[in-house]
Amino acid sequence: MPHYERRADLYPSTSGQGDSVLDDDEDAMDEAAQALREAEVEAVQPGKPTTEPIRLEDMGIDELRALAAKLDVPNRGAITEQDRLIAAIRERSQAD
Repeated sequence: MPHYERRADLYPSTSGQGDSVLDDDEDAMDEAAQALREAEVEAVQPGKPTTEPIRLEDMGIDELRALAAKLDVPNRGAITEQDRLIAAIRERSQAD
């Protein structure tokens, strides 16, 4: 991709601030990106107490499969319906 340099004498600054507005936007985007990274890191911290228990119905199929593997649910690979997988997880967790 070609890079074009902007000549300052062709685009005089009317505010006297130059690119400060663009710099402010870039700083704000950097801060937002940093805040998002911090939130993602906090979300996966082990041992972090949760305020509400996670409902199985709110979990995605991949999360349910991972939980079923942790609980060693029998025949988990053959279960393709989310409702049946949730029922098998509940049955297995009550058996322990």
